[in-house]
Amino acid sequence: METLYTPAEVAEILKIKEHTVRQWLRNKELRGVKLGGIWRIKESALKQFVDQNETRTEKEPGELPKEFFTPAEVAEKLRVEQARVRVWLRNGKIKGTMVGGRWEISKEALEEIEKK
Repeated sequence: METLYTPAEVAEILKIKEHTVRQWLRNKELRGVKLGGIWRIKESALKQFVDQNETRTEKEPGELPKEFFTPAEVAEKLRVEQARVRVWLRNGKIKGTMVGGRWEISKEALEEIEKK
C-alpha cells in the first residue's frame, strides 16, 4: 500500500504551516481523502502537487508567475478596493490560494470574475 500522510506530516515535509495544507485540501488543490474524519494524502498526490507547483520556486522571492496575481493587482484590474477582493476570496466569490501567508489568484479565476 502507498504511504499516506496527515496534513501535519505534509506540513513538516514542505516546511509550511498545517493550516496551509488543510486549505489546499479544502480548495481541492491538493488531492486527499478523509478517513474517519481525518485527512490523508497519498505520497503520489503530494509528489504530483509539488511537481505541478515547481515553477513557482524558480521565481525570485516575492515574485509571482505571470499567471498569478495578488489581491492588490486584482483590485486594480477590477477597479475595486483591495479589501473587497479579500472578502471575495474568503467567501469564495474568487478562487485563490494562500501561499506563504499571502493570497494568489489565478489568471483563470480573474477572467471568470471579469465575465460577471
